[in-house]
Amino acid sequence: MQLHMDVKFPFDNLRRAMETESELEAKKCRDTFRRDVRDRVKELAERGYIEPTSTVDCVLLFIPNDELYAFIQQDDSELVDSALRRKVVLCSPLTLFPVLAIVRQSVDNFRLERTSHEILERLSGFQTQWAKFSDQVEMVGKRIASAGEGLRRAQRNASTGHGAGARPNRATAHRGRSRSGPR
Repeated sequence: MQLHMDVKFPFDNLRRAMETESELEAKKCRDTFRRDVRDRVKELAERGYIEPTSTVDCVLLFIPNDELYAFIQQDDSELVDSALRRKVVLCSPLTLFPVLAIVRQSVDNFRLERTSHEILERLSGFQTQWAKFSDQVEMVGKRIASAGEGLRRAQRNASTGHGAGARPNRATAHRGRSRSGPR
C-alpha cells in the first residue's frame, strides 16, 4: 500500500504577516494564510491521491516547520479537524515519524484482518466441500454394504441350492426323472 505526502505548503502569507509592521496588514496576511492552507487541504482531498485498492485512506500534508505546525494548531484548530474529515493529516518534522508509525501499524493490522478474513472464508468453503465429500463417502459405503449383502445372499442361496427363481441345471433336472417315463 502506498501513502502520499505533499510537501508544498503555502506559508508565504504567514511570513509576510511576521515581517510586516502594520497589525492590520499582519491580520490580513494571517487570514489569507488560513485560506491558503484550507485551499491546499481541499485541493489534496480532491486530487485523487486516495485509491482504495492501492493506497491508505489518507494523505499527509507536511508542514516544514514545527513552529508553523504549532501556530496552525493554536490559531485554527478547526482547520485540523476539517483536514481530518477530508482525510488529510497535517504533520511536521517532529510529528512525521510517529504519524508514519501509526499509519504503518494500521496498514499491518488491515492486512492481517484481510488475510484472516480470507483464511476464514477458505476454511468455510473447505468445510462445505468436506461435508459434501463425507455425504458422498457415506452414500458409496451404503451402496457397497448393500451390494456386499446382496452378494452374500446370492452365495448362500447358491450353496444351499435355494434361491428365488433359481433354475435347476440339466444334471439335477434329469436325476429326478425315471428313464422309462415320458420325455
